[in-house]
Amino acid sequence: MLSVVPIERRSLSDAVFDQLRQRIVGGAFGPGTTLPAERKLCELLGVNRGALREALKRLQQAGLVTVQHGGQTKVVNYRESAGLDLLPSLLLTADGAVNTEVARGVIELRTAIAEDAARLCATRADAATRRAIGELVEEMKAAGSDLGERHRLSMAFWKQIILGSGNVAYRLAHNTLMRTWEQIGGLLTQVLAPELSNLAGFRGVAKAVQAKDAAAAAKAARKLLDQGSVELFKLLDELERSGGKP
Repeated sequence: MLSVVPIERRSLSDAVFDQLRQRIVGGAFGPGTTLPAERKLCELLGVNRGALREALKRLQQAGLVTVQHGGQTKVVNYRESAGLDLLPSLLLTADGAVNTEVARGVIELRTAIAEDAARLCATRADAATRRAIGELVEEMKAAGSDLGERHRLSMAFWKQIILGSGNVAYRLAHNTLMRTWEQIGGLLTQVLAPELSNLAGFRGVAKAVQAKDAAAAAKAARKLLDQGSVELFKLLDELERSGGKP
């Protein structure tokens, strides 16, 4: 028997999409599973066919299901078919625990993108972007020991680096990373204190970008973010021991 929760009448399509997506990424509906017919799903979820079809269309676009000949909707292996847009919904499990496998991937992707974006930024950024990067470092200095403000400014700093890279794919990936990061970012400020307090590290990236030294910019970015990654991986180790909850 299909285990679902009746949908409230507000935002039907979104609610159906969210519920089915969560069951797919959570493993309740494994790859190869055929979902019940539309009429049965409408009955189980308490929604109209229009809302259900819109949700199924979004699931197909997200790479979670395929609609086969005859109208059957079959779950596919999202690890082979989905894109980065799915990342935010994978970070937390249904019971609010952190998926540490996904979190490790996010941390590694953060560093990989920032390192290469800094390299590209050093050679491609316009004068306004280079100036904005330098100004953000000075704002971080003015923020003093306020880690919350430094965290906010550091995200603005890397956003400018990404913009300066001129790489649209990096920009889109960065947008997804930020949506994912926002789910637990408030918990990470203290953990990232060594990185956020490393004003010299941020200044090193900015100076290399301003000097148009691509190799130095990439090296400085990697060194700075590795400092935070070490602390983040320690946190994930602790979460794995505690079942994934802070």
